[in-house]
Amino acid sequence: MNPLYNLQVLIYNGQNDYLVNTPGVLSYLNSLEWQYAKEWKARPKKLWTALGSKNSGWYKHYRNLIFVNIRGAGHLAPVDQPRTVWRMLNNYFLN
Repeated sequence: MNPLYNLQVLIYNGQNDYLVNTPGVLSYLNSLEWQYAKEWKARPKKLWTALGSKNSGWYKHYRNLIFVNIRGAGHLAPVDQPRTVWRMLNNYFLN
């Protein structure tokens, strides 16, 4: 098996990013030629919270691919929502 199949991938996007918009990123991810593409497409979006927030956005996760949509962030998500992005990255790298 190709070792790249086990590579963990995190892609995040600001909800208000008009340059690299969420529908475009999802369209790209849904078009990947990946052995788990069918399962990825069928996976539901799930809400997530960070640092006591009621809603930090949503995510979609299957196998080694995670997509996170960050509520209230634009193209520069770490500048717009630094605490939320910090929490997201900590969860990703520490799990």
